[in-house]
Amino acid sequence: MRDWWYEVVLEKWPTSSYREQRLNDAVVRSADDPVAAKAVIEELSRGLDRLKAMLDRPSAQTIRSVATGLVTATRLGENVHANVRCSRCGSSVGLLVGQSACPTCAEPIRY
Repeated sequence: MRDWWYEVVLEKWPTSSYREQRLNDAVVRSADDPVAAKAVIEELSRGLDRLKAMLDRPSAQTIRSVATGLVTATRLGENVHANVRCSRCGSSVGLLVGQSACPTCAEPIRY
């Protein structure tokens, strides 16, 4: 049972040496068998497609920088603002009462 669990964990969260060993084993198995070689190529192609999909996703930093430029504040009343995020210094204030500028750098709040 313990060996089985070890294999399950390695399959789900493989280390780099385990991945390299699996790749090496697949290449050795397919060296003399064209059908096995085709299966290895298809498996590698699927793996590369997954890697490409991961690289195409925007990073959290990219999303944050876009959101910072677009989301600034919600006006609740005269000199009362919620969810203030300064586009100049990046400081955030949940509720700002009594002023219409960033408390850190005095940048005017934009809507």
